[in-house]
Amino acid sequence: MKCLRSGFGMCDQEDKDDGGSSSDSDDVDSSAESPQGTDAECEIEGISFTPVPKGLFASPVPTSRSGGTAAFFRTRYVGPSGAQQQKWGRSDDYWLAKDLARAVDELGFYEQIGCRGPEYRLLHRWAMEYGGVLTARCEGTEAGKLEPKPRQLMLLRNLRDGMQSLRMLDIKVGSKTAVAGWQGKRGSAAARQFVVDLLTNSSVEGFRLEGFDNPPEALQTALEGEPIVCPCFKVGKKQRRFTLQRLTAEEFLLHWMDFSGLREQEAKKRKEVSGSTNSQAFMKVSGSIAQPSVKGPLLPLEYSEALLFDAIGQLAAMSVDSLAMPVPQMWIGSSIALCCEGASLPDRQRAFHVLQARAQNPDIDDTALGCKSLAKVAVFDWGRSELNTAEAHGVLTSEERSMRETFWPIWQKGPLRVLFDAMHLYCDQFKPGPSDGCVVTFRVMDEDTHDPSDLIGTVELPLAPTNGPVTLQIAMPNHWDLRAHTPELTVDIWRKETPCDSRFQEIWHVKILGVSDLPSMDWFSESDPQVHVYIGSPSSNSPPRKAYTPVVYNDNDAKFNWRLDFGFLRPHVFESLVAMLSRAFGQTIDESFMTPPVGDSREARNVAFEAFTASVACFSKLSNSGGRKALRLRPAGSWNLGIPGGGGAGENARRSADVGDSGSGPML
Repeated sequence: MKCLRSGFGMCDQEDKDDGGSSSDSDDVDSSAESPQGTDAECEIEGISFTPVPKGLFASPVPTSRSGGTAAFFRTRYVGPSGAQQQKWGRSDDYWLAKDLARAVDELGFYEQIGCRGPEYRLLHRWAMEYGGVLTARCEGTEAGKLEPKPRQLMLLRNLRDGMQSLRMLDIKVGSKTAVAGWQGKRGSAAARQFVVDLLTNSSVEGFRLEGFDNPPEALQTALEGEPIVCPCFKVGKKQRRFTLQRLTAEEFLLHWMDFSGLREQEAKKRKEVSGSTNSQAFMKVSGSIAQPSVKGPLLPLEYSEALLFDAIGQLAAMSVDSLAMPVPQMWIGSSIALCCEGASLPDRQRAFHVLQARAQNPDIDDTALGCKSLAKVAVFDWGRSELNTAEAHGVLTSEERSMRETFWPIWQKGPLRVLFDAMHLYCDQFKPGPSDGCVVTFRVMDEDTHDPSDLIGTVELPLAPTNGPVTLQIAMPNHWDLRAHTPELTVDIWRKETPCDSRFQEIWHVKILGVSDLPSMDWFSESDPQVHVYIGSPSSNSPPRKAYTPVVYNDNDAKFNWRLDFGFLRPHVFESLVAMLSRAFGQTIDESFMTPPVGDSREARNVAFEAFTASVACFSKLSNSGGRKALRLRPAGSWNLGIPGGGGAGENARRSADVGDSGSGPML
């Protein structure tokens, strides 16, 4: 069926307003003609497409990409103002162009979305916006020179639009990401993909991380690996990708919301506010204590909490929307994108507006918000996907229907599992409760690139201000005591007064200044230290709050000067999360739905997830478990908002941090 969405130029229409674009400019492609006339001119490999009128865009410029084989190009609108600009040029970077030479399989899927009714809300709301096919000559490898032949480019919504630096997770959904014979997939390629599924998080949680644009310093330094002269031991692209693919959702989400690298921007903004002559720059509370004004950006920790809260609301709405699809789908190898601004802190008043609106309506979009969300959630990569309809499903054989009925619940559980882990991470990192009785545990690790990381030693001290830097001796395991070393760790801990409008009741800064006299854990070089910090209460079984410093390679006396932030939410903020999820799921839920699993193994988390899906009525059909909730989950009272949160700093912290003993550091 030929389907051309309303609002785009039709194939049989005359091109309009040739003189409206800047045709005299050198970078405008005036030689490429827009497809017009016959239907054959508007088809690629038998797929009818929506053409973009000529003269509206400057010559596309190549841009970098994090993965895949298709080339991407930046576009810039140069057409006339008015209605066409509202349609095609809402911002300079609104569209990203994808070369159809390696992505034609997606074209038919995007064209069909516009023809589907409101029952396909999952696609209308969460698929990337599609703008048609632009035929244009692009810039080549040499700047300013156009390629001899025009390309056909698919215009997709540019997720980088309006951002200084996009931080993006590319999460490939499905425990099985390739099927032999499906959409032209060769059996040998499907067999190779089966091995990848088996060795990565796809076989554990039903998805894997394929790409991470602009990761934080803690992950970036670990991915780069030790600087080695010999090329044989350098960390290559495939090894970095395999490391990402083995991360669980809890692990990569923790890195996604790590903004400790923005502390310099925070200090700059605070200096600007403190130097202002505005009498409202500071507010007096609690006697003589001065607190920052409510003007300006969020603190880095506040941004982390706000971002995860916003993402949880959207993931919940997406998971519910997947249940409304009229017939089962086969979306093999499609991905979920989680995006955010990674280089600047958002304005706090805009952020609070977004969070308040999201709590009341998890499904609210940017148009209704009147501004951009903090998090952007989208579904993309339809190369091996089929958009099934009721009509098409009715003529399928029983075997073909059975295949779709088998694979569709697998896909539906993908975003639901990401949501489940995001909920638990939010509770682990930000749960309310006073900090009384909490303990800070420092685990000094030797981060290894090609083999398991080593635990050098640990330090524990109560969560209390140190009143300046303190140097503490690192307790090493017994088998290292024979070495003539007295390793030390220098840290500084202080409590920050929270802004009067903050969602946190307590914020703690833990600054890792450096280590000294570490033993050399590697054969041919000095150690590569990284410090893992955990804050928890010995009286609680809940997992501890955690954060990581970057890795410093080949230095037994490494200097970090890295500040990590920890916080305790106000109780009403946590209650708003529970209320938001209740609205999204259409049933009243309480804290028992987010209790931590019994045990820290992946198997225990899988059992807890199945219990969660069985407990939420709308998702109960997706659950593989029977009535295991009462047997496997802790009672709701273990998460009383008045009890200090955090994990056991002694054995509980070590158990939750066993990634160091197993050698994977913060990445597994």
